[in-house]
Amino acid sequence: MGLALAMSLCAGCATRGSESGRFLCPPLRTYSAAFNEKLAAELAAAPEGSPLVEAITDYFVLRRQVAACRTGTESKK
Repeated sequence: MGLALAMSLCAGCATRGSESGRFLCPPLRTYSAAFNEKLAAELAAAPEGSPLVEAITDYFVLRRQVAACRTGTESKK
């Protein structure tokens, strides 16, 4: 799970509607392959039930939502 999660961190956002009905999609930080590999190793070494793994999993979901938001916005331009 850790490697797939870390490799997917490059991909993910919560959207926020404005009064005009438009969505604001925050930018995504791009992580290097070396960073993702180090993160994957640390997640793989984390003990079962680690709060770190839970938090990173939540972060992964948010990044996927951001990516979807940004894709939707760009396709409407």
